[in-house]
Amino acid sequence: MRHDAFFLVHGVCWGWGTWKRAWQHFGVDEAEHRRIAEDRSYRRKFNVDDAYPYSRMLLRQRRGEIDSWGVIWYAGIRAKG
Repeated sequence: MRHDAFFLVHGVCWGWGTWKRAWQHFGVDEAEHRRIAEDRSYRRKFNVDDAYPYSRMLLRQRRGEIDSWGVIWYAGIRAKG
């Protein structure tokens, strides 16, 4: 079956912006970090059915190994969505 359109459950930070009022929601709380680390099913969804290593990126961001506001934004919209 051919699909003419589809929606993705995540956003990416390339080539887009947001409104000032949205930045108040920026961030990932401790409960979300724990859920991603401990809940395998949720982590799989977070990683887009394990197609992309978002959870590993978020952990590296948390450790200070990388600097990516994009993975924080993604985690935030996943947690609220």
